[in-house]
Amino acid sequence: MATQYGVSSEAIVVAWIMRHPAKIQTVIGSMNPERIARIADAEKVVLTRPEWYDIYKSAGNILP
Repeated sequence: MATQYGVSSEAIVVAWIMRHPAKIQTVIGSMNPERIARIADAEKVVLTRPEWYDIYKSAGNILP
């Protein structure tokens, strides 16, 4: 998915969190400017609902 959107895997993870229905806030625990820039690319990603659930299921979660 990161390749599809042209961003890093970190950006996809943060995009997933930002799309979470519980409105989870992301806390970045990095002081590395390059990593922060990669994570900031999450703003460019708008995951579709099926994409969001694909990531959810890939973590071993089962849909109710």
